[in-house]
Amino acid sequence: MAHRMRVASLWLGDRLSFIEQVVLQSWVDHGHDVQLYAYGDVAGVPGAVDLVSAADILPPRDLPDAHDAAIFTDIFRLTLLAQADVTWFDMRALCVAPLPADDVLFGLSAPDVVSPLVLRVPGDLSALAEALEFLNADPPIMPWRGPRFVRRMEEQIAAGETWTLKDLREGATGTMLLTHMMISANLLQRGLPTERIAPVSEAASGLFWTTLVPLDRIEPKGTLTVALPDAARSVIETTFCGLPPKTSYLDAICRRHGINPVAAPVTALAA
Repeated sequence: MAHRMRVASLWLGDRLSFIEQVVLQSWVDHGHDVQLYAYGDVAGVPGAVDLVSAADILPPRDLPDAHDAAIFTDIFRLTLLAQADVTWFDMRALCVAPLPADDVLFGLSAPDVVSPLVLRVPGDLSALAEALEFLNADPPIMPWRGPRFVRRMEEQIAAGETWTLKDLREGATGTMLLTHMMISANLLQRGLPTERIAPVSEAASGLFWTTLVPLDRIEPKGTLTVALPDAARSVIETTFCGLPPKTSYLDAICRRHGINPVAAPVTALAA
């Protein structure tokens, strides 16, 4: 029997909507062993998905807002990759083809910009350890800003100033750090092009809930994953009463993967 790749993600809520269910089931249906890390019970997890204690990887923290949750997810992602032999996938990354069994796997969201959608690196990668040092530093200094910036930050620390990850620019703990990590490891050239991991941009997100959109507009040949848009949850909840419009792409993928949206509509509780 062929080896089944183990993939994993994190959910910080206590129930799933059909959007998260179809993402998880898509990875199962393409032959991967799927783990969902969480801090407690989660309602609506597909039967073939293993629910795993996130506290075994990283102790829980108080996450008062979405910004805190995003930073925490960034920290969890790299901590998990350092501790477990898994491939990370974001909870909006729909799998449309089996992933290649490469030791390093990631995609680019723009030229020379690493996407956090899908990520696999060796757990002993020195650049991964350095990235975790940055995430756990007090205060953190962004090394990719260059030696002059680092010296200035060190002078500010010596003068008694301090800051946290929340004070850094948006993306510092995600795409910026991942890009720096891959550049440091001389791996950036191995990144998959955007059209293979996220062929539809956020600007064209309406394609996902528009009816009768040709499938190849969203899943062109060679696509491995599709990034469901950040806006999908709020649009489906507020405009379509929590359910995918009939004959839309979201409706089609639910039918493809055997997910019943009526049993798990998008609501404010599924977060």
